[in-house]
Amino acid sequence: MIACLIGLGSNQGNREQRLREALRRLAAPDVSVVRHSAFLTSAPVGGPSGQHDFLNAAALLATTLEPRALLERLLGVERALGRLRTQRWAERPIDLDLLLYADAAIRTAELEIPHPRLATRRFVLAPAAEVAPDWIHPIFGLSIEQLVRNLDAGPNVAAIESFDEAASDLSRRWLEAAAGWAPRSDAADPNDAHPMGSPSGVMRRFAWTLIEGAPPECGVARKLIVLLGDWTRVASRTACDAWVAAVGTRTACPWLRLDASRPNESTDEFLAALEGMGGTA
Repeated sequence: MIACLIGLGSNQGNREQRLREALRRLAAPDVSVVRHSAFLTSAPVGGPSGQHDFLNAAALLATTLEPRALLERLLGVERALGRLRTQRWAERPIDLDLLLYADAAIRTAELEIPHPRLATRRFVLAPAAEVAPDWIHPIFGLSIEQLVRNLDAGPNVAAIESFDEAASDLSRRWLEAAAGWAPRSDAADPNDAHPMGSPSGVMRRFAWTLIEGAPPECGVARKLIVLLGDWTRVASRTACDAWVAAVGTRTACPWLRLDASRPNESTDEFLAALEGMGGTA
């Protein structure tokens, strides 16, 4: 059977009961729950305000299912336990994420493994380290335990690598917000009207410093690298892929791809990454 790692979360109703019921429903002839972590409480990251705290866990599974079939199994358990996907990052009775599947690296419209937010969520990494501390992230080349240590190693520094003009513009706005400059209010395009006061608050609360691109040999310790580009452009995607091939396993920290052609969504993802890494266990 193939080893895989899942994350579990709930912030509605009887949270512990929901997590235990999800684990019970997952157990089947083709899926075995090898072990699971303790249940840990965490504040919600991203999404609407006023949510209840989450109860989170991680579980090590062994399965004969292919990745897509396993994802469908997880989604089926979510539906059976009342999960309705109406608003992104809203409160939910159960959340099941496929984090790792052996050493697979898959990136399609329907499925991305490793989970793209695995390395930027303390509430995922902390329980994962209980059940699989030595599991190597197949893209970053770092173990789960190393990714946990990265959260607490030195100052919170995020570097932004821009691959085109749209990325440079969004990066500049983030850097301005981090420096406490006035929010931009003259946006003609509604997609460009994200309230830029929001990044400043998150950055101050978790003491994040933003810098523009810094290669591995520059001597600056970074906790996160953001790869920012307009991914509708072939040239931008090609340049980013070349960066990943040349540098991706030498960064000693995780990196995150964000789409500059979707500035609001990318800003939300960026802030959630900073908050998810900067929060306390």
